[in-house]
Amino acid sequence: MNQQEIKMEEKGKMVLSGQAKEKFEKWYFSTQCLIIKGGQGVAIINKGVVGLNRFYYLPDSMKFGVYQDFADSVGFRIVIATPKRNGFYWEIGAEESIVFKTRSEARKAAIEKFNEIFNTN
Repeated sequence: MNQQEIKMEEKGKMVLSGQAKEKFEKWYFSTQCLIIKGGQGVAIINKGVVGLNRFYYLPDSMKFGVYQDFADSVGFRIVIATPKRNGFYWEIGAEESIVFKTRSEARKAAIEKFNEIFNTN
């Protein structure tokens, strides 16, 4: 685990690790960045709003959608839903979480579970 991952985890941020992080970053560069090779070398231009380095400092609610798109691309469907009772829960495949008080808590827990599942497959 590198220093950036440790700092982000200390702050309680939504972060992937291991194979999930490695695959995510490759996917991010191939889908969210445009690489231009020219006379002066290589320039990476963002298709989206931010580059990968800045991506990790976005609020979790903004990162969630990008992580969700990545999960879709590798065959995992992450859903945050509201049951009839108060609160939010996540679904990943056939797995379902407990009910969380906030959507933010459910999103963070869903990404943590996705990371766990992805890294054990």
